[in-house]
Amino acid sequence: MMEDELVKVFAKESLVHLDSMKSDLLELQKNIDNIDSDIWNGIFRAMRTIKGASGFYHFQKIGELSYTMESLLSQLRYGKIKPTKVLIQSFSNGVALLISMLNDINKSEQYNIKEEIELLTSYLKQNDKPVKIITIQESSSNSRQSKQFEIAEDKLENFLKTGLDLYSLKFDLKRDLTLKGRTPFDIINEINKHGYFIQSSLDVDSVQGLEDCLDIDLPFIVVFGTHFSLQFISTALDIPEDHISAIDLTEQKTKYGFET
Repeated sequence: MMEDELVKVFAKESLVHLDSMKSDLLELQKNIDNIDSDIWNGIFRAMRTIKGASGFYHFQKIGELSYTMESLLSQLRYGKIKPTKVLIQSFSNGVALLISMLNDINKSEQYNIKEEIELLTSYLKQNDKPVKIITIQESSSNSRQSKQFEIAEDKLENFLKTGLDLYSLKFDLKRDLTLKGRTPFDIINEINKHGYFIQSSLDVDSVQGLEDCLDIDLPFIVVFGTHFSLQFISTALDIPEDHISAIDLTEQKTKYGFET
């Protein structure tokens, strides 16, 4: 099946990112007192891409581990957590676990990631300010029920400060990927050229049973921040305008003083 081929591509491309990450982490270990911010940024982008693609395939444990690692990288990039050799080694152990899971992709959900998650989360707790999660929602539409998404409040505030508009994008597995010869990595890389990839997931709510997986065009939902218009996004990403929904940020703009 084409879906099996896409899974193989996901594992292969993720392993390429992680192999490069191992070299970068060794470099950081050697220069712990003079860390190159470009290396942190590169590792962050690669981990965010893996996290996003894992959401498409509904590999929950790969997604959970890569999400935790991305969150830690975000704190390190902005100086909210001080890097240490012990922390970088812990992160390297997480990379090694992801590599093992990807090399055994069909059994990845059987892996025990609890210890790594708890250790990496303990570093996040060094930041005294707790992470507050808030819910955002698509603007109301008569054609379908508006979807809700969760996002860290400080991340959303940063998006508002830089003037980004948020959208949800719906890509269909067959029409937008398989028939066009694209992979989720292609989609995410294209999205990052025109804005900021935030999160993704396979819309399993649309699947009622195993037969549906074969009969319907599974939707891949992406939340995306950009300065571009809806019409431009539709053309640049090659998806219909009615598969793009604006996120209603009226309440949040008022709360943080960004009224327009």
